[in-house]
Amino acid sequence: MFCNHCGKENPDGSKVCGYCGREIMNMEAQPAATANPVAPAAPQSPSLAQKIKNTDKQKLKKYGIIGGAALLAVILMIVIIVSATTKVSLKKYVADELTFTGINGYGKADISDFIDFEALNRDIKKKEKTPSKFDEFFGYYDSYYTSASEYIEYECTSENNGKLSNGDKVVITVTVDKDGMKSDPGFSKRLSGGKTIEFKYKVEGLPDGTIIDIFDAVDSVSIDTTNSYSPSVKINLKDNYKKDYGVGGINVQTSDSSIRVYGDEFQSFGVSVHTVTDNIDENTKSIKLVTDSNMESIVEYGIALASTEKAFTPRVISYVKDASFSKDDLAKLNTKMSEFAAEKFGSNSYKLTGISVFYREDSPDAFLAYIYKVKEGIAVTYFDHIKQDQNGRIYELDDLDARIDGFWGYNTYKNLDEFKKANSNYTKVTNVPLS
Repeated sequence: MFCNHCGKENPDGSKVCGYCGREIMNMEAQPAATANPVAPAAPQSPSLAQKIKNTDKQKLKKYGIIGGAALLAVILMIVIIVSATTKVSLKKYVADELTFTGINGYGKADISDFIDFEALNRDIKKKEKTPSKFDEFFGYYDSYYTSASEYIEYECTSENNGKLSNGDKVVITVTVDKDGMKSDPGFSKRLSGGKTIEFKYKVEGLPDGTIIDIFDAVDSVSIDTTNSYSPSVKINLKDNYKKDYGVGGINVQTSDSSIRVYGDEFQSFGVSVHTVTDNIDENTKSIKLVTDSNMESIVEYGIALASTEKAFTPRVISYVKDASFSKDDLAKLNTKMSEFAAEKFGSNSYKLTGISVFYREDSPDAFLAYIYKVKEGIAVTYFDHIKQDQNGRIYELDDLDARIDGFWGYNTYKNLDEFKKANSNYTKVTNVPLS
């Protein structure tokens, strides 16, 4: 039988043409032929559309194979890369949040457990593979017994750590010692990260505390320059000072030349202050005191110092040279000397004619002279080592009684010139007003 499409002869009973692939129509089932049968059509070539369609099918089949192969190659590459990864990322082992200790304004970041080294070391160990003979010989396979902490350092780089407030930003800087890890290649191949990595956090949760002013208990600071080789500093505390802060029984007191802080919920502790000013002499205008207390231990009680240092104008004490005594001190001194003269010379046998300070510019040596007119000529009561501050106040004035009555006494001279000649080694003489 012939194909009714392409005209090729096919075996009888065929349903599909073996040449063009199209269905063969059963001619016997067709209506009877007309009286004038038409001759069989000549064989025809496949149409242009059919050729294009067949070509597209071939291309799709070809590119489908190529595309599938490419996709398979990509998948295999990803599998190889993933399976070949031997490093762990350091960022996975840092804390999501930080713990902050202390009180608001005096807080500190707790970074003791910032990196989970236990988990990091465990995961590094998991990355270990069967070692090569080379690695095994040099012991690199045992590198996971080395802790990552030996190659990683971290610190809080915020400048005000220790005085943090809620809302502040904290930066933790992590440094990975790559050079150090080079000596342990089995380990270094399994830890990723640059030389330095920064992690930022926000300060939260710090409670409010009690701020106390330790320096309020300090009355004054004295500098005694009478020892020219080593001037001494004395910190004078207020007598019987006590300040109650009304929170948890906290109060500050002075006792036994020390400052102590008390509270109901903790034992008392002492806070001492000392000077850090260098080059102290009689020209010192300001002196700085600092505390030596451990701020962290104080903050544990919910307490902080308002300041750990403060400047004071010192009372500078030197041997008497200035003739401008304060009126109160001069009046006290005149009373003492009048009582002394009345006892020594008789109440009506002397007259105070002058008060002078004798001293040398190149030496602290000086003395104060009370000059009286007496029957014998002149009598001079003089004593040295009288100390005076920059405001003309005499230092330890109440201690002069014993010094006048006991050791110093008086000397007599024919006249004033003889007295001055006897003390000619004192190159400076300053007269003090009698009142």
